[in-house]
Amino acid sequence: MNRWSLKVKVGAYAAGLTMLALIAAAAVLLKAVQYYQIAELDRQLEAEVQELFRDLKNFREAPLSAEHQLREIFIPHVLRRRFVMVEGSGGQIIYLSPGLAGEELPELPAGRLHTVAVQGQDCRGGTFREGRYTAHVAYPLAEIEQFQGDLLRGLLLALPAAGVVVFFGGLWLGRKAVAPVAAITSAAEQISAERLGDRLPLPAARDEIFRLTQVLNGAFERLQNSYEAAIRFSADASHQLKTPVAVLRAARIVPGAGCAPGIARARGDRRPAPADALPHRPDRKPAPPRCPSRRRAPPSNRGRSIRRPSPGVPADDIEALFLAEAKSMSSATCPRA
Repeated sequence: MNRWSLKVKVGAYAAGLTMLALIAAAAVLLKAVQYYQIAELDRQLEAEVQELFRDLKNFREAPLSAEHQLREIFIPHVLRRRFVMVEGSGGQIIYLSPGLAGEELPELPAGRLHTVAVQGQDCRGGTFREGRYTAHVAYPLAEIEQFQGDLLRGLLLALPAAGVVVFFGGLWLGRKAVAPVAAITSAAEQISAERLGDRLPLPAARDEIFRLTQVLNGAFERLQNSYEAAIRFSADASHQLKTPVAVLRAARIVPGAGCAPGIARARGDRRPAPADALPHRPDRKPAPPRCPSRRRAPPSNRGRSIRRPSPGVPADDIEALFLAEAKSMSSATCPRA
């Protein structure tokens, strides 16, 4: 799953979350429907029992004594489909529904209905008293349970369909959501060392992607400034080093023909300076001949302080300092006339 694209992840997460929400909603819905169905059944049973009591009280052919057997004609039509047991004033049973097959209904707290087992099935029943009569009534919950089963099967069949629809909907929404990211990626691929001035396009909505784009553009701005500063430093350094290098190269040949070998020997170069490289000056005195027995050791720079340019010295001053250093090296290695 870690290798899935963001769009697929959005679709899968949306489908999974939707299915979990539907399962939770289905569980709550089943319980709520069952509760309201049972409450409605309780109201119907109470109303039917009250109708029975009114008929026994007001019907002209009703028995005068509560100990006489009741005929089915005194039982309302709706109660004939229920389990009904009527007791007289002495507690004797004066009516018993044919569906009970001689089984008596249990005694329950008066005024409230409960779920009880009658003939091996769950029923909703209760006990009601009115004057000399006591009525026990019950009704099987098979119809409610069948409705609950049908509703559950319908919800289970709807879950996969809802998951597929939500998955593709989430895939489409994910594609719409990451469209600005795709545009940013395409623009970032075009930025290179030759196109440091390019920036990422800012989305229209000022959301998290807008803030991310601003941060990336700021980072590109800082990188461009650093890169341009490095280019300027390299150009300035190469320009500043041209003059000192040229001075050091000229120091080998500028002072004079007699001094060039000494300077070369002081620098560790044993090759004599070429004679044709020295300029001819008529007023220059020839160098005195060297005595083979009094060869002087190569000068050493130990103990001599070399003037170094301080930071911030202009290029002309640096050149003057190098020239002065070259002249001092020349005077230290050449014998005076």
